[in-house]
Amino acid sequence: MAVWFGTPAPTPISLFIVLIVLRSTSAHLLAEASAVLLQFAPPGVSAEEVKLTLQDVPGLDTVHDLHVWTLDGAPSCSPPIWSPRPRPTPPPCAAPWRPG
Repeated sequence: MAVWFGTPAPTPISLFIVLIVLRSTSAHLLAEASAVLLQFAPPGVSAEEVKLTLQDVPGLDTVHDLHVWTLDGAPSCSPPIWSPRPRPTPPPCAAPWRPG
Protein backbone atom coordinates (compact mmCIF):
# COMPACT_ATOMS: atom_id res chain seq x y z
CA MET A 1 0.00 0.00 0.00
CA ALA A 2 1.38 3.39 -0.95
CA VAL A 3 2.11 5.97 1.69
CA TRP A 4 0.75 9.46 1.07
CA PHE A 5 1.73 12.28 3.41
CA GLY A 6 3.04 9.75 5.89
CA THR A 7 -0.20 7.78 6.34
CA PRO A 8 -1.37 4.82 4.24
CA ALA A 9 -5.13 5.49 4.63
CA PRO A 10 -5.81 8.42 2.22
CA THR A 11 -4.90 6.47 -0.95
CA PRO A 12 -7.65 3.81 -0.66
CA ILE A 13 -10.13 6.41 0.56
CA SER A 14 -9.41 8.72 -2.38
CA LEU A 15 -9.70 5.79 -4.81
CA PHE A 16 -13.06 4.90 -3.30
CA ILE A 17 -14.26 8.50 -3.69
CA VAL A 18 -13.14 8.58 -7.33
CA LEU A 19 -14.92 5.25 -7.91
CA ILE A 20 -18.17 6.61 -6.49
CA VAL A 21 -17.97 9.78 -8.61
CA LEU A 22 -17.21 7.87 -11.82
CA ARG A 23 -19.93 5.33 -11.19
CA SER A 24 -22.58 7.93 -10.45
CA THR A 25 -21.74 10.02 -13.53
CA SER A 26 -21.46 7.10 -15.94
CA ALA A 27 -24.66 5.28 -14.94
CA HIS A 28 -26.84 7.65 -16.98
CA LEU A 29 -24.58 7.36 -20.04
CA LEU A 30 -24.60 3.58 -19.80
CA ALA A 31 -28.40 3.53 -19.58
CA GLU A 32 -28.77 5.76 -22.66
CA ALA A 33 -26.28 3.71 -24.70
CA SER A 34 -28.03 0.49 -23.72
CA ALA A 35 -31.41 1.90 -24.77
CA VAL A 36 -30.05 2.79 -28.22
CA LEU A 37 -28.18 -0.49 -28.72
CA LEU A 38 -31.14 -2.59 -27.56
CA GLN A 39 -33.50 -0.46 -29.69
CA PHE A 40 -35.93 0.44 -26.91
CA ALA A 41 -39.05 2.40 -27.83
CA PRO A 42 -38.52 6.12 -27.25
CA PRO A 43 -40.03 7.59 -24.10
CA GLY A 44 -43.51 8.94 -24.69
CA VAL A 45 -44.15 6.83 -27.81
CA SER A 46 -46.34 3.76 -27.55
CA ALA A 47 -46.01 1.12 -30.27
CA GLU A 48 -49.65 0.19 -29.73
CA GLU A 49 -50.79 3.79 -30.37
CA VAL A 50 -48.70 3.94 -33.56
CA LYS A 51 -50.23 0.65 -34.71
CA LEU A 52 -53.79 1.85 -34.03
CA THR A 53 -53.11 5.13 -35.84
CA LEU A 54 -51.77 3.31 -38.89
CA GLN A 55 -54.74 0.92 -38.92
CA ASP A 56 -57.07 3.93 -39.21
CA VAL A 57 -55.53 4.85 -42.60
CA PRO A 58 -58.07 4.07 -45.34
CA GLY A 59 -57.05 1.22 -47.61
CA LEU A 60 -54.74 -0.54 -45.16
CA ASP A 61 -55.87 -3.84 -43.72
CA THR A 62 -53.19 -4.94 -41.28
CA VAL A 63 -50.10 -3.63 -39.61
CA HIS A 64 -47.89 -6.41 -38.33
CA ASP A 65 -44.42 -6.76 -36.85
CA LEU A 66 -44.19 -3.06 -36.00
CA HIS A 67 -40.81 -1.84 -34.71
CA VAL A 68 -40.43 1.50 -32.93
CA TRP A 69 -37.01 2.65 -31.73
CA THR A 70 -34.88 5.74 -31.25
CA LEU A 71 -31.56 6.83 -32.65
CA ASP A 72 -30.02 10.06 -31.38
CA GLY A 73 -33.33 10.98 -29.75
CA ALA A 74 -35.31 10.91 -33.01
CA PRO A 75 -38.10 8.30 -32.97
CA SER A 76 -38.16 5.88 -35.91
CA CYS A 77 -40.48 3.08 -36.93
CA SER A 78 -40.74 0.41 -39.61
CA PRO A 79 -44.34 -0.67 -40.13
CA PRO A 80 -44.81 -3.59 -42.52
CA ILE A 81 -48.33 -2.99 -43.85
CA TRP A 82 -50.65 -4.99 -46.10
CA SER A 83 -53.43 -3.85 -48.36
CA PRO A 84 -55.68 -6.08 -50.49
CA ARG A 85 -55.75 -3.57 -53.34
CA PRO A 86 -52.91 -3.74 -55.86
CA ARG A 87 -50.72 -0.72 -56.33
CA PRO A 88 -51.44 1.26 -59.47
CA THR A 89 -49.05 0.58 -62.31
CA PRO A 90 -46.97 3.62 -63.18
CA PRO A 91 -47.50 4.90 -66.71
CA PRO A 92 -44.89 3.83 -69.24
CA CYS A 93 -42.32 6.32 -70.42
CA ALA A 94 -43.28 8.23 -73.55
CA ALA A 95 -40.01 7.41 -75.28
CA PRO A 96 -37.34 5.05 -73.99
CA TRP A 97 -33.96 6.58 -73.35
CA ARG A 98 -31.31 5.62 -75.86
CA PRO A 99 -27.66 6.49 -75.53
CA GLY A 100 -26.70 9.08 -78.12
